[in-house]
Amino acid sequence: MPAVEVPVAAATPSPPRRQVPPVRVVAASIDVDSPQHPIGLFSRLRDLAAGEVMEVTDAAGRLRRYQVQSVTSYPKAALPSDRPFARSGTRGLVLIACGGQFDSRTGRYADNVVAIATPIT
Repeated sequence: MPAVEVPVAAATPSPPRRQVPPVRVVAASIDVDSPQHPIGLFSRLRDLAAGEVMEVTDAAGRLRRYQVQSVTSYPKAALPSDRPFARSGTRGLVLIACGGQFDSRTGRYADNVVAIATPIT
């Protein structure tokens, strides 16, 4: 019986992608130029349109450009967790802001506005 050569691969997984947090987001079409924090203000997010370009500067000083694919309002209780919070697949930019009617009794907005953008290469 002839010998069969079997490739050998390391058993250790590849290291996770290094995360560099954004420090600035620019959406010129809606006049947004905002330093970023884990929670921030995107009061005009609902005015973005598909096809518009956003720029994000990360903590390493690298500028990345993204094209808006969709902007959708969801009632807070119906915010889908599969697409905006996906941990696999192509990298993208997801911005979430409060929107819809403001309830002064609770101090909260009824909806979330979700903008999804993909990298421009």
